[in-house]
Amino acid sequence: MSGRVKSILIKIFVQIIFISFSITVLFSFYYLIANSLKTEREFSQNQFTLPSSFNLSNIIKVWTKGDIDIAFKNSLILGISTVIITLIVGILAAYAFANLKFRAKRGLYVTLISTMYFSPMILVLPLFIQFIKIGMNNTYIGAITIHTGLRLAFAIFLLTTYFRGIPIELIEAAIVDGASRLRILKSIIIPLSTPSILSLSLLNFYGVWNDLLIGVLFLQKPELHPIMVAISQFRSKSFSSATSIFAASLIATIPIMIIYGITQKFFVKGMTLGSIK
Repeated sequence: MSGRVKSILIKIFVQIIFISFSITVLFSFYYLIANSLKTEREFSQNQFTLPSSFNLSNIIKVWTKGDIDIAFKNSLILGISTVIITLIVGILAAYAFANLKFRAKRGLYVTLISTMYFSPMILVLPLFIQFIKIGMNNTYIGAITIHTGLRLAFAIFLLTTYFRGIPIELIEAAIVDGASRLRILKSIIIPLSTPSILSLSLLNFYGVWNDLLIGVLFLQKPELHPIMVAISQFRSKSFSSATSIFAASLIATIPIMIIYGITQKFFVKGMTLGSIK
């Protein structure tokens, strides 16, 4: 009986933790949205009440005068390009590591995966110097190359783990039927790995969208600033009011929430199956 009581208490404790975390997250969204719609006077009077009216002036102001529209476009270009390139290279490499036999396969895989443990802070200074020398600083290509390189090892690790869980009998049957390696990848591997691929895409896009370090160092021209860099420099653009910063942060949050809302089912499924396999 004591064991059953202990189990019930543990479940209650876990539920309390999850409920507390959910309340914290929901309150954070409420705080962000409410203060984005307030005037500066309303914000100074009380930060926690609802706005008196549905006021979009802060959002319109930072979008049209704060260069958030340009930064929004830049972040979309960086995020989408990084996701596409990472998926193409990651899928091909993961398929090779999971299903092909070649010399030094294990050593190459271990070496590649070990790069996941390198901090970006160690790499940015030598990369910055080299990119200046070869003229890739302040270019989309340079920033996309760095973002892709930083995320490729994890992509290969996650996809390789997932591909190894696909029954080998399906692949062998396709080979017997005369299917090429690319046809197997296109018709069997990728469709069965859709949850994992969507999860990886969301994680990579989220990482690029919220990046500040690469944007500050490698995209120093104002017209190339991603959205997080643009928000961090609001005070130097006479947008020092808290409501303007909240409005810009809300704009930066919307794409992630929309993408996550659409892919939530696949994201949870992909991460769960990937961790099990």
